[in-house]
Amino acid sequence: KLIPDKYYKTINDIPYTELYEKGFRLILTDLDNTLISYKETDPTKELYDWLKMVTEIGFEVIIVSNSKKSFKLNFIFLCQDLLPLHNA
Repeated sequence: KLIPDKYYKTINDIPYTELYEKGFRLILTDLDNTLISYKETDPTKELYDWLKMVTEIGFEVIIVSNSKKSFKLNFIFLCQDLLPLHNA
């Protein structure tokens, strides 16, 4: 089972530098209702700022979504056609 050790209210509360120093290198996250509101139709400035900040620290970022939205950002994006992964 994957059970989190810590919980944070927002993505901005996470100590990314501390995690990177501990050896973490990948951020795997959901898009809708995690990084942006489900109501958003375009990536927000806050999303771009967050992505820039974590990649400058050195993280690789994978964002998954089952949304029909199509964003072109500089990260790996797994779209609705791959989710849900029933056989995973």
